[in-house]
Amino acid sequence: MADSPANAFETPKETPKSQDNPLRNEQPQTVAESSDFKSTSTSAEVIEFLDACAGEAKHVSKFSFGTTVEGRDMAAVSISVKPYKLGDEDERARVLVIGNIHSGECAGKEALLMMIRELSKNPGHKWLKN
Repeated sequence: MADSPANAFETPKETPKSQDNPLRNEQPQTVAESSDFKSTSTSAEVIEFLDACAGEAKHVSKFSFGTTVEGRDMAAVSISVKPYKLGDEDERARVLVIGNIHSGECAGKEALLMMIRELSKNPGHKWLKN
């Protein structure tokens, strides 16, 4: 079908380069962004990224909600203009988003790191209004 759009599952002829990425100047960068999307973050690199976001924004706090069988922290962030601590009663809407459950499931993890960066840099973001 010559007139139909390209198959969504076809391998692109060229891999996008970082200079084509509109987020290339955003800091901190995810491992995916800094490697032209050829690599994904390790657990330690995710923790480092979350620490950087939490360290730069008062409305972002990082915490651990447990440990893996290997003894690594399972990290999470709370992003809220009005402070919220896990377990507090609060009538505001809360959203839980999980980006990685098994190793190798990298797309969700990297996308969530980018979303966390965006929300950490924009405390007036419409998603943080409630």
